[in-house]
Amino acid sequence: MCQVHDLFQFLQHLSVFGEPVDKLTPLLAKLTDREREVLALYYTEELTMSEIASILHITEGRVSQLRAKALARLRKAFVETYGSM
Repeated sequence: MCQVHDLFQFLQHLSVFGEPVDKLTPLLAKLTDREREVLALYYTEELTMSEIASILHITEGRVSQLRAKALARLRKAFVETYGSM
């Protein structure tokens, strides 16, 4: 499983927030291990949804759901912690 500190590179890829990495890193702890793993594989390893699905033994649709849910949870946690984006 991916650890929060392993996702530094992932955070650098996330231009959605436009915020410093140090603000986002603690928010990753609010995600499940599976959500962090999907984000790391997608953004850091640059794998396709299909490749991630094969690695995690889940459907491609489930990978897409996990990714979308994780990003939504990060956005929500950011707003709750720091105010508007």
